[in-house]
Amino acid sequence: MIFEQALIEMNIPITEARNPITTTIDVASPDDIVKKLHECDREIFNGWNQYKGLFHPETISTIRQISEVAVDIMKKPDGMIVLSGCGTSGRIAFLIARNFNEVLRNSEREQCFRYLIAGRDKALFTSQEAPEDDPQCGIEMLKEATAGRNRVLFIGITCGLSAPFVAGQLYYCMENINIFTPVLLGFNPCNLARNIKIEKWDKTFLQVVGLLENQVTEHKAYILNPVVGPEQITGSSRMKSGTATKILLETIFVSCIKATENIPSNIEAHLKSYQDLCEVVYKETSSISKLVQLAGDSLKAGGSISYIGWDSLGVMGMIDASECPPTYGASLSDIRGFVDSGYKLLNNQEGDLSPMGKYYRISIEEFQSDVLPGLKESDMVVLLMKDESCAVADILTNSTCKKACICFNSEEKLQQDRLDCIVSVDLYSLTTEPLGDQHYKSWAQLYKELSTKWILNAVTTGAHILKGKVYQNIMVDLKVSNNKLFFRAVGIIQNFSNLSKDVCQEYLLKSIYMTDDLSEDLKSLQVKDYIVKATSMEKVVPTALVAAILKCKIDDARKLLSQHHVIRTAISDILNNRPM
Repeated sequence: MIFEQALIEMNIPITEARNPITTTIDVASPDDIVKKLHECDREIFNGWNQYKGLFHPETISTIRQISEVAVDIMKKPDGMIVLSGCGTSGRIAFLIARNFNEVLRNSEREQCFRYLIAGRDKALFTSQEAPEDDPQCGIEMLKEATAGRNRVLFIGITCGLSAPFVAGQLYYCMENINIFTPVLLGFNPCNLARNIKIEKWDKTFLQVVGLLENQVTEHKAYILNPVVGPEQITGSSRMKSGTATKILLETIFVSCIKATENIPSNIEAHLKSYQDLCEVVYKETSSISKLVQLAGDSLKAGGSISYIGWDSLGVMGMIDASECPPTYGASLSDIRGFVDSGYKLLNNQEGDLSPMGKYYRISIEEFQSDVLPGLKESDMVVLLMKDESCAVADILTNSTCKKACICFNSEEKLQQDRLDCIVSVDLYSLTTEPLGDQHYKSWAQLYKELSTKWILNAVTTGAHILKGKVYQNIMVDLKVSNNKLFFRAVGIIQNFSNLSKDVCQEYLLKSIYMTDDLSEDLKSLQVKDYIVKATSMEKVVPTALVAAILKCKIDDARKLLSQHHVIRTAISDILNNRPM
């Protein structure tokens, strides 16, 4: 309780706070890493401090109301449901829109879901920085997507209530409230929305939230913001917040689909089924931790991890892989995702992007031609199997790489001697009441996706911890690739140096521009200019952090870091031996 009160007094957004459960995760064994991740994931369902959580009556009521609006819109020939976000939020928006359009297509109904992601379809694979921080870009994309539509449910996803791209879209919806029903989906209380002026705009996100709250009181808009607690790795909203986003959107739209088919829905029971799933997945902690160890060994040896997946499980692999470069400073080659049938399966709006370069070549056939011939013992391939019919491993038979798979209810049917690790999730152990057997048969893929997300998040988080990319529970080698990460980097430096925010920002700028003398011209640039410069650079934050702690020159900080192969060790040694 003391910890939570301190956050309130310091006005720290909960999504950016440090989780006390994981403060020693950087020195934990793979088994303990997975156990700590599990304990934090339980907070999604159990609630956090005095804030409303997933099962709070207000949350349930808001879910029900949004679902009713969605039902109404699906009945209209000119209706559309738009899901929008940046980074992980935009990728989850894509996944949900894709999945529910497929449900509608299979029942020969109008496909009315549309996703928007800052940076367009390129951002499904790689971070696209500039559009995330541009409210006008968000507005123009929304206008383009909804042209000619007279009734639109818009759900803007921003876990920290901070994304300028989404802020612009929400404001545009309120300006055209006769057409749009805007929904803000995130995981901070409204008063902790970001209150920093958005560049190229005249508002803060907090001001947009204030305007939206006025519309909520008139029942023209909705805010869905249960609190799920701080992330396992500080600020890494790809994890708990990404999971909660998927859970909430699926709960809304499963209820909606059932309503259109005159099938009763039970929102509380649906949410509870995901809580039960969490326990079923983490029953496999032993095998998940073995997979974490193998992944960590690969990254530490300079190897790579490739996910090969079937159906939407392959999409989950691609999403997890895409999140590692901005979160951990990983290269695009470190972790990659490939899917059966490539873009045909993906069914993204812009179609085949493979001509854009090797990191957009995503089919299993392209894995076989581009990646497989070069795999070594230090590399690992993880198969994401929808069922036992995806029998692997013929394509991997002659490779010396490590081989693992994630599967469901089918471990005994696999050729176990050909695999180094198997994680098998027993979905049959889920209690079917009160939702009934038909619910689980109809929506089994959603449970497989979420299971896969939890496991892959554990794998890449654990592997980067073992590689030394995390100090305590802070990602000290993040890419300074957007506005949110710029200010998070300043906060990391401030946290360990005890210097003022302005001084810490100066150290960050010195690291970006590799100078100890910042000109007034450099200091007067906008944050977007710093981001353009920093995005392609390595070890920006560790260098600034070391310089701030030791009050040394940037060049000296870089030399100190170069003496350590592991960033976590470097930071730890410098903190422990700094002059008092």
